[in-house]
Amino acid sequence: MKFTGKILYVLSKPAPEKLKSELSNIVDELNKTVLVKGVGKPEYGAKIVGYTIVNGNVLVFNVVSGRRVKIHDAALRARKKLAEVLGKKYRIGIRNIVLEDVIIELEGEHKVSLKVPYVKNVEVSNGRTLIYLSTLEESDIKKPIVDRLIKLLYEKEQRLLWGGKAEHWYLVKESGVKRKIPPFREDPNKILEEIGWIKRFSIGQWIYTPPFTYLLNMIKNIFLDKVVKPLGFQEATFPKMYPLEVGLRTGHLRGTINSMLFASLPVSYDIAEFEELIDYMYVTNKAPAEEVGKYVKPPSYFLCFAQCEPFYQFFSKEILSEESLPIKWFDQAGPSFRWEAGGIYGVERVIEFHRVE
Repeated sequence: MKFTGKILYVLSKPAPEKLKSELSNIVDELNKTVLVKGVGKPEYGAKIVGYTIVNGNVLVFNVVSGRRVKIHDAALRARKKLAEVLGKKYRIGIRNIVLEDVIIELEGEHKVSLKVPYVKNVEVSNGRTLIYLSTLEESDIKKPIVDRLIKLLYEKEQRLLWGGKAEHWYLVKESGVKRKIPPFREDPNKILEEIGWIKRFSIGQWIYTPPFTYLLNMIKNIFLDKVVKPLGFQEATFPKMYPLEVGLRTGHLRGTINSMLFASLPVSYDIAEFEELIDYMYVTNKAPAEEVGKYVKPPSYFLCFAQCEPFYQFFSKEILSEESLPIKWFDQAGPSFRWEAGGIYGVERVIEFHRVE
């Protein structure tokens, strides 16, 4: 990840000739100190590669920077040092900072939506992606949204660098125990269906009859009695439908939205507003999804994806004493839901699954 662009410092009054002559030394000092402080390698920091003064009171730095000192960080770092020098020697303040013509260069070809804030244009070619940003004022630079944008782009770059390659592992040691061939090699899903222990309900959903439910409960109880409870975990019951803002805070909406199922509320509690749809379904004996969709609001919840979301929400904004840690809870109430598109098979990979976590 690389950055190029212009940093404009709007001064409180025109720059005197003495400042213009001293600018070269100021830039050298910035390049050697604050713009590379704590970065490890110089290429990870920022560097002023050109400078000028326009309109008498606008100091312009042409900057290139790496991923450790991003261009907006460089602007704030340099401002602090500049304010000291300009204030002490010339009684000049800095009224505003503006970033112009900022380009973020990523390794690899990426999709970046133009709907993302501050993204003006995107060019993809020759294994590189260039993201052109709109002009940023000082108030924009200080908002966390800029850091989130850059973090998003960095994660896209890293995913492409690591994704799609061979698994990143190597064998350290292997025991001398010979692997035994399992005595049972048939597909248990087919047998369970044939003997009537499970029955397909919908895609990735099954009905477990009493014998199979009994078997699952025995396995679950062994896990609870031998692992969970001896470790000191206590049972809690969590909701199975979460507000979108909870998933936003935990990060699941940003990272696994393609595997989540969502829930919508009806447009009204008044049954009269559904009369037309009800009449249609009564006569046709059909429930067309597109028509039903007109009578529900946009999704405001997602179905239980993991158990950590309500756990995080429960302790949100709470202060805990060290003596109360660790908190050991487990939940086994109700199913979780994941859209395992392309990987659904039998009772091994399902959309609705039962778990202890």
